[in-house]
Amino acid sequence: MPCPQLPSELWLEIFHYCSARDLWLSLRKTNGLLEACAEDIICKDILHEFTISYTFSLGAGTRPRWYDVKPSIILCFSGLSKYNSQYALFDKIAFRPEPYHQRAWEKWNQICCGESVGEDWEWKVAWNGEDVRRMKMPRLMISRDHGAWCDWREMLDGYFSP
Repeated sequence: MPCPQLPSELWLEIFHYCSARDLWLSLRKTNGLLEACAEDIICKDILHEFTISYTFSLGAGTRPRWYDVKPSIILCFSGLSKYNSQYALFDKIAFRPEPYHQRAWEKWNQICCGESVGEDWEWKVAWNGEDVRRMKMPRLMISRDHGAWCDWREMLDGYFSP
C-alpha cells in the first residue's frame, strides 16, 4: 500500500530545517510538489540574503592597468518581478570603496546607457555576505532606473552547483 502524501504545509515546515543547498540541488528535483515547496521557501526566506556585485575599472581606455582603481557595485535583492516571477530585482546599490562613489556612479551610468551586459561578464554572487562565487549570468539585464534583473534560478544553479 503506497504511503499517503503529506500536505504542502508539512513539507514547508520540514524544509525550514534543510540547508538551502540541499533544497536547491536535491529536494527540489524530487517531484512537482516538493519543487513548489522548495522554491517557496527559497523565495520567501533565502533570496533576500543574496547580493550580486560587479567590479569594473575607472581608468581611461578599454585595457585596465595595475594602478587603475577598480570599484565594485553591489546590488542587493529587492523582490521578484510582478510580471515574470523568474526574474528577481537587485536594486539597493552600494559602491566600494566609498571614496570613489561619485566616479563609480558615473561609470555605472555609462555602462547602463551604452554597453550591454555581455555573457562574458563575471559577477560575484554572495550569500549572507560570505562564500562569494564568481559566475557568468547571461540572462541578467541591467536597468538604469532599477539596478539589475536577474534570473534567480540561473543564479542559484550557478551558486550551489559543485
